[in-house]
Amino acid sequence: YDALKLGFISVEADILWKDEQMYVGHDRIDLENKPLATLEQLYLDPLFERYQANEGHIYPDFEGLFYLWIDIKYAGDTVCRALINRIDPYQPMLYSARENPEGKVMLLISGDRPFDLIASSYATFLHLDGRPEDLGNKVSSERMPFI
Repeated sequence: YDALKLGFISVEADILWKDEQMYVGHDRIDLENKPLATLEQLYLDPLFERYQANEGHIYPDFEGLFYLWIDIKYAGDTVCRALINRIDPYQPMLYSARENPEGKVMLLISGDRPFDLIASSYATFLHLDGRPEDLGNKVSSERMPFI
């Protein structure tokens, strides 16, 4: 959340899965030894509040995209399916070349990413953090904008 206050346009959230929740933390031990907030609490809700307050922008004088990198530490398929099921309220702000090209937040999935699920046409609000070995997999730069 401090990154938003300071005007950054790209942040990474490390995701830990527990009890049907996407917690932001770096290591599994974090789930046991400190209170953690969810992805929604730390990033999606604050971003959506800014989007609404700034008339469809994350920052008042910034027309570009905000990149939210979601680094899944484990259980990638489960986390992505949970994310897909929970993003409906945020869809007005989420960028998708096909469904919402005016969106201002691009969700990029890295770490334990379920490649085929994200590359499918059905998960259009999720984008792949590409790897060199992904080149040649016939995934468009629209779905995998970074290598």
